[in-house]
Amino acid sequence: MRAMILATALSMAPAAQGMAATQDPIAAARSIDIEADPAGAVAAWQAALPAARARFRAKPAELGQVLVRYGSALIGVGRDKEALPLLEEAAPLLAVLPPDDPARLTGSIALALGRASAGRTAEAVAMLEEVAAIQRAAAPGGSTALAETLFNIGSVEQQAGHLSTAAERVEEALALHRRLSPPDAEVTVGTATSLSSIYTQAGLLAKAEDVARDALAMAARGLPQDHPLTMITLSNYAAVLDTQGRWRESEPLYRRLLPLRIAKLGKEAISTAITESNFGRALRLSARPEEALPLLEESVRVAERKLGASDPRLNQFRENLADDYRDLGRLADAVALRRQAIAAFRVDFPRHFRLASLQEGLSADLAALGDMAAARAEIEQAQAIRHATLAPDHPALLGGEIAAGHLLARAGDGTAGLARALPAYRRLAAIANANQTEISRDLVFRGAFETMARLAWLTQDQPLALDVAQRLVIGDSGRAITAALARGRSEQAQRIRARQDATARRAALSRVALERYGRDSAGYEAALAEIAKIDAAMTGQTEATRDMIVDMDGLRGTLDRGQAQLYFVQLDDRLLSLAVDRDHVAFGDSAIGDRALHGLVAGLRGSIDTGQQARGAIADGGGPPTYDGDAAARLYDLLLHGAPRRIAERNPRWRIATSGSLLAVPFAALVTQRPAAGRAPRWVIDDHAILLAAGGSSPDGASPGSGRFVGIGAPLLKGSAAGGTRTYRDAGGVVRDIAALAPLPGAAHELAAMRAQIGGPDSVVLLGADATEAAVRGTRLTDVGVLTFATHGLVAGDVTGLLEPALVLTPAAQGDADDDGLLTASEIAQLTTDAALVVLSACDTAAGDSRDAPALSGLARAFFYAGARSLLVSHWPVRDDIAARITVAVARDGRAAPEERLRRAILDIRRDRRMAGADRPETWAPFALVSR
Repeated sequence: MRAMILATALSMAPAAQGMAATQDPIAAARSIDIEADPAGAVAAWQAALPAARARFRAKPAELGQVLVRYGSALIGVGRDKEALPLLEEAAPLLAVLPPDDPARLTGSIALALGRASAGRTAEAVAMLEEVAAIQRAAAPGGSTALAETLFNIGSVEQQAGHLSTAAERVEEALALHRRLSPPDAEVTVGTATSLSSIYTQAGLLAKAEDVARDALAMAARGLPQDHPLTMITLSNYAAVLDTQGRWRESEPLYRRLLPLRIAKLGKEAISTAITESNFGRALRLSARPEEALPLLEESVRVAERKLGASDPRLNQFRENLADDYRDLGRLADAVALRRQAIAAFRVDFPRHFRLASLQEGLSADLAALGDMAAARAEIEQAQAIRHATLAPDHPALLGGEIAAGHLLARAGDGTAGLARALPAYRRLAAIANANQTEISRDLVFRGAFETMARLAWLTQDQPLALDVAQRLVIGDSGRAITAALARGRSEQAQRIRARQDATARRAALSRVALERYGRDSAGYEAALAEIAKIDAAMTGQTEATRDMIVDMDGLRGTLDRGQAQLYFVQLDDRLLSLAVDRDHVAFGDSAIGDRALHGLVAGLRGSIDTGQQARGAIADGGGPPTYDGDAAARLYDLLLHGAPRRIAERNPRWRIATSGSLLAVPFAALVTQRPAAGRAPRWVIDDHAILLAAGGSSPDGASPGSGRFVGIGAPLLKGSAAGGTRTYRDAGGVVRDIAALAPLPGAAHELAAMRAQIGGPDSVVLLGADATEAAVRGTRLTDVGVLTFATHGLVAGDVTGLLEPALVLTPAAQGDADDDGLLTASEIAQLTTDAALVVLSACDTAAGDSRDAPALSGLARAFFYAGARSLLVSHWPVRDDIAARITVAVARDGRAAPEERLRRAILDIRRDRRMAGADRPETWAPFALVSR
């Protein structure tokens, strides 16, 4: 992007007249497009410079322009260090021109960027601001030249770590390009892509994704698929997804992008190496370091051949490879590679932010090897660079302070460690809260918060442990619950709800703008104007969205006698637990890596869930599986041992807060005592009632004993069950063929039984032809005790064109786009309900299946956003007779706590000898009660 802007500006300089390019080295050099062929331009200007010095001895401005062109070409190939002396030489030569002369401004911009690459960012910004002032005076209404200068200011400020200023400048540049450039212009696409990168670095991931998607859509409309800028936007969008831990979504983008770059640029191109390194990093972060290794090694091999030893790109590749070595247990290799990168980087960039990142990584490696003195030396050097070059609120600087504090505590001085880390932690928490950051899925923040958790557990600091545990497990479900709670009447609640609604409306308007951009200019401008109004209204309102964190006294105030709150925090190398009841607090720590833990959970789930491929509401049976009792017992031992187990086991009611793959655990079916001869195992459910606290703490789930019953399901579908299971893959494979799904006759029986035992005179059941989206939207969902959906549940990607989770309803006969038979998560979130209990009889409505999966499925989160008080969800398909019986039992008896009603219902089913297989965990274990 930087080279493109320089080339655009330089094109305004007058071309030489006279000899043909083949005879005149200066003319030959001028004929080469620096952006398209920077290496060729370098060679040509190197050959032409002696002739230019001789020819323009009496024409300083002409010689100055030659030096700027040569320097710009060197910058284009990453040889910034060689470019800077040429640009410094050019500056006084160009000073003979008027201040607003395009050639002089071009030289100033080039020199500023050269100084910025040398770490002289303050000088660079000052020069660029002077250029911008001249351009504003020349064109008060704005110009594309001003937009390019503002972009460059933003790029330098980003390099300096001044992210808020960088965002302001690039936002202004993008607005100018949208107004002054043709629709889908390359410069607009590139500016939007860079703005997305700034937002990502600042932790503003929702805005980053919005802008990245906009850039990708513009590139798709205006540029070929293999255009370099199209590939850059695709890579950037994948990087935004990576930063949110959404590797399943980013992986297909990398698999599409890599062949495009190889075909267009070749296997040895630096752009290809960038894609390989980014793809490898994504694979590593998704716990697949073995797959990542060849990609990362290849990227380093190419860059070592093509780039200088101190080039920031090469050393970023080395850092990614070193991280993979560490994940593979090759710590000595990681240390050696980081030291090589640090030594090379220091030659030209002794105060570069990337050098600080490398040193912090080396510090972590050395600490893992037990060399604490060396580890502390490296982190202190890294922080010295950050304090000298980054803004005080930069996430990397704050995270480094937390890392330094943790190392102090590991060295034996817990008091000093806490004193060092706590101010940075509090500031980072405030930034994350203001940004509505989901910490558990945001790589910008998560590492720092996990380090703080390590420090809290190491020092046994109870208030800090409770605070950081809540922040790490609340996740996106907590944000949905915040919105639901905002349906109250307090001023703060109204502000929270207004902000949530404004954010949702902004996203919708962004989609409208995308649809109209380049096609309906008036509609596009109207959408942008509405977005600007929303942004202005939300400015300064972040304090109204205070997080849902409670202190120890506040937490204990929500606990009854006989109730324990359990937090489980999953780190990359260990599992932390915190148990709290009215009188006690205890810390637990199990040394198990996240990959091993996820494998244990997946193995346990796989031994129970025979219907993993059936996404229908109700399972059709099949042979009994072999439940892995050993895995269930081992997982229980890892989660609870020592003092936390003693607290948990003396309290009959548990409130569990966790995230990622641990929310896929059927806690009721964990084994607390292994079976002895002639005796069955003892399950958690035998002694404890379990409630999942999706908000992290303080559930407010109400009794569903009163209120109307509303049941929706058994849609009219035309498919057929194959092999004994009803599967969404029986459909035609695209959204329009959703009616080809298999019908669900058992769903009608389930809803009829529930209405007979729960309902009242105002109850509503929508079945078959009545179970449409329009009917759901037209049904009053307030004053509801139980709201039940008995139908297929789909997740994004289950059918082509489905971009979010959805419940299947009866499609409209005429194919109405607003009544297509899919009640999506975003449509559910727009409903208004106060249902005390929502029952989702669909597979996997409880949780994702990886450490970095959302804390609840998108469907569950959407119902919380709509106002539901609690959810009864399932980990896998449920028998219709069991589902009806469980639901009725939980909904009818309002005298006990909801989780205790669920426990009693499960125990009654297990004791019922009339029901075949009722005693097997796969029959009774899938149910989970989740409260907001």
